[in-house]
Amino acid sequence: MNATLGTDSEMRLGDVADSLAEARRLGDGARVQAILQSARGLVPRTIDDEMTLGFIHLELGDLRAALARFARVADRRPGVSMAHAGRALTLQLLNQPVEALQAVRAALALDPKDLVALKVLVRIDLDMNLPEEAAGICRRILGLNPGDPDATAMRQQAAVLAAVPLAERIKPREPDRPGYDAYVSLGNNCEAGLQFQRIGYDTGSFFRFTFSSLAATCQLIREDFDGVYLRENLVPLGGSIPMVRDARYQVNFHSELPMAANPADGSACFLFGPDFDRIYDRELAKVRYLVGKGRALAASDQRVLYFVKHEGGHGRARAEELLDLFLARYPRHDFHILFLQTEDRREDDWGVPRLTNRYLPRFAPITQAHDADGEAWGRIFAEFPLQDSGRLPSAP
Repeated sequence: MNATLGTDSEMRLGDVADSLAEARRLGDGARVQAILQSARGLVPRTIDDEMTLGFIHLELGDLRAALARFARVADRRPGVSMAHAGRALTLQLLNQPVEALQAVRAALALDPKDLVALKVLVRIDLDMNLPEEAAGICRRILGLNPGDPDATAMRQQAAVLAAVPLAERIKPREPDRPGYDAYVSLGNNCEAGLQFQRIGYDTGSFFRFTFSSLAATCQLIREDFDGVYLRENLVPLGGSIPMVRDARYQVNFHSELPMAANPADGSACFLFGPDFDRIYDRELAKVRYLVGKGRALAASDQRVLYFVKHEGGHGRARAEELLDLFLARYPRHDFHILFLQTEDRREDDWGVPRLTNRYLPRFAPITQAHDADGEAWGRIFAEFPLQDSGRLPSAP
């Protein structure tokens, strides 16, 4: 029996779904909105009530309120797949794809047939310029629910996107505006990424929070990131800020994979189990996302400034090797490489097209990447500004 809703004090959240279904069956849009608006202020008494309110907030566009409801259910009942799926959908609408992917993985680990989570995964793949992957998930949804209108529509979108050259999938740059469209760190550690963050530029990229030698960075680019972060290649490093190493490329990543000290020699070891599998899937998804994002950026017409910190010798030779690699790998890419060293290695301007040498008084200590010379970094940003640098301070 469909419940009829009365005043706010009489309304129960358990009645809302039936009342909404009836109003929608009758095509009464005003009644649908009235029910939603009245229900949003109700106090939940059960987990089901929290979920209902989450979807009410979502439908009304109250994304932060929806996220809070779904997160509360996920915390209290982590085994409820729909709570994670609701979080995933809300995070995707909030343009937080990495966090949305984490929630999708959590939902699908509990229920591989969760249609909401699968549809969110399709949308994320489309946003990440991965139409082939999106089409594959659509086929999976249609196998579970033939004729699903959402999956049908998104499969068509994937087909259209697949026909668009990769270079055209990134927003075109605005012509005749000074500055760069994007900053990208190529290592060697987190210092550049943290300085981007300090001035309000918080766009993620693959190397931004890794520890990578220039040789390792070049190898990854040369091999087009093939097989990066494969489970069998990961070595636990532990530490106060836990990291793992990809032994194939000799690159270290911050990681939440479960680790412990080996009682025999104190070395780090992985703690395998369901938590490890869940976290690995999440971290692999993030790595995969950042690799795809970097490829699409290099194929676009965006003007990109790449930052490289180099602490070893033979700076100019190493810089020119990197430049030659970029020219070979990305021949149509509008890029410039800013090669940073410390003052003790200062040379005159090299005068090499698309490569500039600059110097900082010091680099931040490896173990304290926040302890950078902010004033010197500010001068760098002022000399090589972003297109929207009017909102960025030139110094701390």
